[in-house]
Amino acid sequence: MLTAFNHDQEKQLARPFIHSAEFEFQVAIEKHPEQVFAKRTTDVNAVLQTHDAFKDFKDPKFDAQEVWQGLKFKAEQPHIYTIPIVAAAVIESSRRKTSYGEVFDRVSLQPSWTTNALVLVKEETHIDEKQKKVTFLGRPLDIEEAKQLLIPELISEMFDKKSEKALKILPHSMNETEALDYLSKHFEALFTKERPASFHVQHGITGYEDKPQETWVLVRLTEAPITFEEQQANLQLKEKIASSISWKLYLETLNTFERASSKPFLRNL
Repeated sequence: MLTAFNHDQEKQLARPFIHSAEFEFQVAIEKHPEQVFAKRTTDVNAVLQTHDAFKDFKDPKFDAQEVWQGLKFKAEQPHIYTIPIVAAAVIESSRRKTSYGEVFDRVSLQPSWTTNALVLVKEETHIDEKQKKVTFLGRPLDIEEAKQLLIPELISEMFDKKSEKALKILPHSMNETEALDYLSKHFEALFTKERPASFHVQHGITGYEDKPQETWVLVRLTEAPITFEEQQANLQLKEKIASSISWKLYLETLNTFERASSKPFLRNL
């Protein structure tokens, strides 16, 4: 009996540590298999060598640590490092250290996965330094909190950065004061018509140090029955996501490193 007990203990000790965010993500995958959407694993440096977005760079390359840094940049400022997200803000009071890295909450304005309408999303964001993964867990949203955080970000995107995707929100040309008044009055009407299903995302780096590979998986947390029409829409969305490439993430990471002079990326003349 004692031998069996010790053998069970040994098996438990041999299992890799799984923190609560990783566990929650894996449970969601098992619970909603029809709602899992994944990109094909991407050879990052192959994209840098072949995609038109990098033709102005001379022999651009990343090691795994550099791509991982890009993923962390994106976790905090997704509107800069991805195309769809319009604005985002970290809830600074939520930021805390963990045994595996860091966790914070963020709110963002992004297109709905099903209708493409702009919707509000809150995510509990886990930075796992040990496994080089970022896990985003969908969380209930406080609309007033989102409003207070995102309106200043939207104004900055519109008038400091001249972001076209932010400016498209306005019904016509406005100055900054007019835009602030418009967003304050119409925030709920603009962005809360659709309450999308929550979702979790896990974004990670695998492969070798000199040949990093990017992984990305999303699971929608919906109990809605899958009709034939929904199945067809899901299949189309799955194929679109599977074949997508994070070239914007790589490009903005290169630009960030270049601005900081942390790596001498040379551009073709």
